[in-house]
Amino acid sequence: MRRRRHSLGRLPRPFDAGAHRPGLDHRGADRGVRVLLRASCPGSRRSRPADQGQRGDGRGRAPLHHCRARDLRSSPPVPGDALGAGRGRDQLFRVGLPDPAAPSAGAAAHTGESAGPGLRGFRHVFRGDIRIYMAGAALICLINGAVIALLSLYATHDLGLSAGAYAVILATGAAGGVIGSATASFWETKLGRNRAAFVAGTLATGATGFLVFVDKGLSGALGCGAYELVGSAGGSVFVVLMMSSIPVSVPSDAVARSMAVGALVLELGTAIGAAAGGIMGTAAGIRSTVELCLYVAAAALLAVALRGGLSAVRSRS
Repeated sequence: MRRRRHSLGRLPRPFDAGAHRPGLDHRGADRGVRVLLRASCPGSRRSRPADQGQRGDGRGRAPLHHCRARDLRSSPPVPGDALGAGRGRDQLFRVGLPDPAAPSAGAAAHTGESAGPGLRGFRHVFRGDIRIYMAGAALICLINGAVIALLSLYATHDLGLSAGAYAVILATGAAGGVIGSATASFWETKLGRNRAAFVAGTLATGATGFLVFVDKGLSGALGCGAYELVGSAGGSVFVVLMMSSIPVSVPSDAVARSMAVGALVLELGTAIGAAAGGIMGTAAGIRSTVELCLYVAAAALLAVALRGGLSAVRSRS
């Protein structure tokens, strides 16, 4: 008696749905489909009689039409409606495969912690060591901005230097900047990042003292040249150390924003210092303004030194 085939006998094979999908292991998908079908269809076994095995695909595997309707109704449910067509076949391939579009939990946590739209991405410059570097850069730029705004008048009017001598002084400052930038890594290697930054900040702000204790003539020329050379070298070292500390202190997606804030602090500090120096120089005199800048620098350096000393004592105790 000829067996009547069920209407499900010509369903398309589920593993044909992703035949042309890149990055898909078809052998693994084929094996997973056969395991699911054996669990759902008790009648489809490898150990079928020879006459029934000949109806298969020639490799000893029974086709899908051996799954009878009563086996399908009594079998446990297959996730994703695996025996259906269309979407069901696609879901079979997704069993045990990670979704490349879904971010991992660690990446999501990191993104939520570091990335932020708009101004929230700039908050990292106000944390940890970066905050100290930003404050030091602002102080250095304020003091040097005030002095630079008055330096040309101070050198030519108060100290009696010629225009040619002042040009040589400016060239000396450029040489100091080159020397500081070229030796910044040496400073960090020998002293460490924080100590090198403190020494560089001391040189950049303390160089103002060369302008206070000078008089007309040769001493004035040497004082202005020493200020430009030492101050430019120290300022360049400090800026290099500050910018190089940003990538290792903030998340990778906030480096550009943090560097932008650092550059903004440098420019705004210089502009505000120059404006304040011009106003104070007009009101109180150029030499008095230069002396005031030296006192402010000394007070700031003393405060930083005391803070560092207290931190060292606390860490030892």
